[in-house]
Amino acid sequence: MLSVSASDKAMFILFQNLEKVSGIGRKIHAQVDAMNSIGVHTTVSYLSKNGNEGHLLRMICDKEYSNHESICSFPINCTWRVSFSHLRSYLINNRYTIVYIRYTHFANPFFIGFLRKIKRAGIRVILEIPTYPYDHEYINRSLAEKLILAIERVSRERFKSCVDRVVTFSSEDSIYGVETIKINNGVDLNYIKESKINQVKCCVSIIAVASMYFWHGYDRLLAGLKNYYKNPVETSVWLYLVGIGNNSESQRYLTLIKSYGLSKYVHVRGFTSGDELNSIYEKCHIAAGCLGVHRKMIKDLKSLKNSEYCARGIPFFYSEHDVNFNDKPFVLKVPADDSDIDIARVVDFVKNTQIDRDAMKEFTRNHLGWETQMRKIFILKS
Repeated sequence: MLSVSASDKAMFILFQNLEKVSGIGRKIHAQVDAMNSIGVHTTVSYLSKNGNEGHLLRMICDKEYSNHESICSFPINCTWRVSFSHLRSYLINNRYTIVYIRYTHFANPFFIGFLRKIKRAGIRVILEIPTYPYDHEYINRSLAEKLILAIERVSRERFKSCVDRVVTFSSEDSIYGVETIKINNGVDLNYIKESKINQVKCCVSIIAVASMYFWHGYDRLLAGLKNYYKNPVETSVWLYLVGIGNNSESQRYLTLIKSYGLSKYVHVRGFTSGDELNSIYEKCHIAAGCLGVHRKMIKDLKSLKNSEYCARGIPFFYSEHDVNFNDKPFVLKVPADDSDIDIARVVDFVKNTQIDRDAMKEFTRNHLGWETQMRKIFILKS
């Protein structure tokens, strides 16, 4: 926990775009709002693509501050990885005392130099690492991405000399030699709509919302559906797969749906939000969390997906070890391996479990709000 005063100024820095409608975008806006609510005066800086010219803009408080044009022989989308002088000057000249960086695996000598210089200026540095460990996310990535990770693996060992704390959703006490602050993946309680309780009749509907990467493991869910429908069934099962895009895993799921003969039972949706997403939730009885984080060699995870499902008041199942939910009666744990999901077991859980929605709401309110999480990081001096 870091002690702060009313005179401190913080900047929440992203090295990616900030879309309010995306899950990550909503999370970041909620974090910033919570920081301001507890007395940590916070502004936001992020990258935005210039639609007309194709290069990246460094935005601060939603206004363009610097322009990452192509330099030398670097590709346009790489200039932000080496150009930190404008951001450093802004932080120092405007007397910021804290930077909170959402870290997405981009460390290199230029970034380390940036951290060291702002540290020497008296600015405290906090890195939030959304998922740890993350090296196995790169197994199926391109050669260029693997090269970036190789540089990152060398550079991150220098964090211990220029980072004050690492914020983590894992159970690690130290990451890369830096003491951690452990928090939960919180939710924006003002945004998420509680779902209604659906009575099971002749059909059970499952919703799975994700950006569709191999660690979501929904191939296990599709294989389970294939097995389930091999024999006559009393209860039909429908799956709403929300977030299908153009990436390779999405395309693999579409291929599996066709080859397994599941087109009748799987409803595919692209990126969906707002009322449209709420209407899908209204049709469903249970939600699928991550089913493949073991593929990233991760056992412990406090998933944002699980927190959002809980806030909606819908029971859910997942495979990782999530200390927030493992013992909750509204949760079904499935094996953390590549076995097919036992759909009959999911159906039995839905039919025979009484869901206490009031208990879910109370747990969300007391443990998963972002103000609660930010108070684990910052303590305001009186």
